[in-house]
Amino acid sequence: VSAQRVPGPGVPVNARRSGASLTLGSWVGFQCEEGFVKTQGSLNMSCLLKEGSVVWDGSVPRCEAPCGGYLKGSRGVILSPGWPELYKEALSCEWVIEAPKGNPIKVIFDKFRTEVNYDVLEVRDGQFPSSPLIGSYQGTQVPQFLISSSHFLYLVFTTDKSHSDTGFRIRYQTIKLKSGQCIDPGIPVNGLRHENDFFVGARVTFSCEAGYSLSDDAPLECEPNFQWNRPLPSCDDYYPHNLNCTWTIEMTHGKGVQFSFHTFHLESPHDQLQ
Repeated sequence: VSAQRVPGPGVPVNARRSGASLTLGSWVGFQCEEGFVKTQGSLNMSCLLKEGSVVWDGSVPRCEAPCGGYLKGSRGVILSPGWPELYKEALSCEWVIEAPKGNPIKVIFDKFRTEVNYDVLEVRDGQFPSSPLIGSYQGTQVPQFLISSSHFLYLVFTTDKSHSDTGFRIRYQTIKLKSGQCIDPGIPVNGLRHENDFFVGARVTFSCEAGYSLSDDAPLECEPNFQWNRPLPSCDDYYPHNLNCTWTIEMTHGKGVQFSFHTFHLESPHDQLQ
């Protein structure tokens, strides 16, 4: 009986399997890949005799990217729900990253693609939804990296009820502060940084690529408390001057039109939409 074999359980998507023996009394183990969690099934299965048949005592696990979570540790991966397939609609996913105390967190965007204007990832410098906003990202426009000022980061990903996209794969890791320096302030999306010294008293200036405008052209200065005196500026894509745009919407007879404004920012009182 001990030589009886059982069909292999296979290897689930987004997971690894250990244990190669498929005979009575053997076992196999599974581990979800980084960023995925088990949502059903078993991480360990044994081969046993049941009613005269050699069978596995559990079901193969399912590993999926979760919608939010509380993440503790010095490194890890955050994936958009559904990764590597399209993320789902009508999401509101919140993550809190807690690193060891005294260690800022560096976030690196390996892949990022969301529906522009509708599906947005916010990153905040702290552990709460009210913590200072580091940035709000959509489309493919993300910085090379972000660095927190403390050992906490808060992220929230919201999507609408229509289209979706491939989403994101984000890595995070703790960094050690260099003695006598401010942390690397980063580089604005669609921007350039002109200095790379971060010691106390150092000034860092920025500019934007063609077609973008710097939100604040004052330099960042590293203060004696090792904090920058102002937030990182952004490079904004403003609409051109002297526009006069007209749209005509034609509907079938008896039908009305409903408008939903997802984003609306105009210079008041000079620029108007009628």
